[in-house]
Amino acid sequence: MSNALEQAKDELICAICTEFLDRPRSLVCLHSFCEHCLKHLKRASTAHPGFLVCPECRARTELPSEGVQGLPLNFKLSRLVEILSPAERDSIKRQISKQSSGTDVREKCQHHPDKDLEYFCESCSALVCGQCMLDEHRTHGTVGYAEEFLASRLEDFARLSTLGNSAVANGQRALDSFQAEVDELRRRGQENVDSVRTYFGRLRQLLADREKQLVGRVQREVEEKAEAVARRKQVVQESMENIQKCVHSIQNIIEKRKLDVRILEEKTPLKSTLYSHMEVIEAEASQQERREAPSLAAPVVEDPQFEQFCRIVGEKTSHRNFSSPLPRRPRTSPVSPRRLPLGPTIRIPRSRTDSSDSGGTDFTDPESRTSDLGDSIEVSLDAPPTPPRRRESNKLETEIHQPVLEIGPKNLSGSLFRSLTEEVFPCGVCSGADNTIVVTDVRNHNIRILTTTGKCLEVVGSEGRGDGQFLEPTAAAVDSDGNLIVVDKEAAKVQKFTCSGKFISRFSARSIRGPYLGQPWGVAVCFDGKVLISDWEKSCIHIFDGNGRYQGNFGPRTMETPLKYPAGIAIDRRGRVVVADRGNHCVWIFTPDGQLLGRFGRQGQIPGDLFYPFGVAIDRDENIVVSESGNHRMSVFTFNGTFVRCFGKKGAEPGMFQYPRHICTDHQGRLLVADELNQRVQVFNIS
Repeated sequence: MSNALEQAKDELICAICTEFLDRPRSLVCLHSFCEHCLKHLKRASTAHPGFLVCPECRARTELPSEGVQGLPLNFKLSRLVEILSPAERDSIKRQISKQSSGTDVREKCQHHPDKDLEYFCESCSALVCGQCMLDEHRTHGTVGYAEEFLASRLEDFARLSTLGNSAVANGQRALDSFQAEVDELRRRGQENVDSVRTYFGRLRQLLADREKQLVGRVQREVEEKAEAVARRKQVVQESMENIQKCVHSIQNIIEKRKLDVRILEEKTPLKSTLYSHMEVIEAEASQQERREAPSLAAPVVEDPQFEQFCRIVGEKTSHRNFSSPLPRRPRTSPVSPRRLPLGPTIRIPRSRTDSSDSGGTDFTDPESRTSDLGDSIEVSLDAPPTPPRRRESNKLETEIHQPVLEIGPKNLSGSLFRSLTEEVFPCGVCSGADNTIVVTDVRNHNIRILTTTGKCLEVVGSEGRGDGQFLEPTAAAVDSDGNLIVVDKEAAKVQKFTCSGKFISRFSARSIRGPYLGQPWGVAVCFDGKVLISDWEKSCIHIFDGNGRYQGNFGPRTMETPLKYPAGIAIDRRGRVVVADRGNHCVWIFTPDGQLLGRFGRQGQIPGDLFYPFGVAIDRDENIVVSESGNHRMSVFTFNGTFVRCFGKKGAEPGMFQYPRHICTDHQGRLLVADELNQRVQVFNIS
């Protein structure tokens, strides 16, 4: 037999059936077995469904959708088996059999080397020869032929095997029964879910119809009253025009100083005309001063179906004046109004499209004033943070939203990970150019460029302090040219790359007074090209121009309550800068040049509170989304600080988080969350 066959003879025998390999299939550990043996092994393996455990090295192999037939076929071993001659096959079988069983079945006695061990001493639990049985073992208990003991023990083992197989069969029937029970529960649960959705669909339609009816009634009343005001306005305008004409005529008479009988008369048409129009204006002005604020008739709810719906949801709505303030809800609601003891207040501009109601924030209702960013509202600057409050049993639980995409170890095919053993800790995430996703990996000292489906296109950088290298890249942003701006917390530097990951330049690092940056954690790019960077160590926001030249900073010197560990930064369509403040457990709002507009949030754990906010993003509805590392959830607020909703809780399942870091929205309006300790990026539809 050739040397090649001598070396490969062990590989040609299946370790399961001890026969020559038949259609050998390879596992990830590179061990090969017969295809039919693997099928039997799959049916017998119930501890790891969807996986095969190698009989030799115990490594696990995930089965493809085709099952065992989807595993790779080892053509090399299959060909070697085919080319063996019958004589070579017999020779290999004999050698394998000899290695496994040995040529001499009976062992020799140590005390009498010429005697075989044919007997068994039950008292000593030892094999002995005939001479030993007659000598030292003759006074012991049961001593007999070993073959007889073996046959008896084999019968016992056979009975035990039968009992074990029977127990396994009973267990399998129980498992099948459990699965059938779960399937039935899910079927009935789906029926209940469909019933609930149908029921609330009817309720939503009822509300929509009623809303349309009431809105139409209010709009008609508004138009009628607006027309009446317009008519009064027109009367005043005409009187003003006539008075101006009279005044103009009087000025001409004064200038000419011509002696005329019409002037000498006490009562002239000019005077009477002037006085009559003055009386009209005075009357309208006096009436307008005494007039109260405009009011509308209250819509009366008199639809029996709507009354029935309101009774279901627990609201008393008969003859309700919808223009009056609604009663305060109990504190069990996550959006109930909360008022903290307020100190000095400032005014912040508010969008004209924002609601004037503010529940669950530190905002108050001020008088409006004109601003380039909208109306103004007053905001508390020094409401002190309170200790975290544990959620009571009657508090509403946060929702769990299922992500549309989970980029992590469960999605190894085209993901952040390049192997099962690789660990990735995403901290920063942003939407890159050409519909890509950029993720910063603080563990592996690099950034990763992905497609919108999670496929890894490029891994950029390595560990180090040089150009294009990182120590702990914490955040990234994209400028108007599609270039990447990456901040490195540990190296205290900012670098610029092309959209494909090629190094371009490094931002200015220090001046004659010392380094600009301490510990940069967040980055955002303004519409005018300025780059804003949050700094934990210096507790401020640094400003760089698009070429990386330092422009200054804002934060501590201009605020009564300074920033404390600022992290995530986001910029809305109007240029307002939103900053997550981990130390103060709040969110700050600035103008692009650093003028403070206001803040909202306080420390706590119930919905509407904030606990170590880290990342911020702006959704398509111009709401502020905040990732809370302390509460392991996402919270949504309007720009005036009104709490909208929250979702997520601590866990590793889809829709749950473990200390979420930076967040952003992509070109499709989806929310991207860097879920660091779960080693994944989750993508949600939040529109």
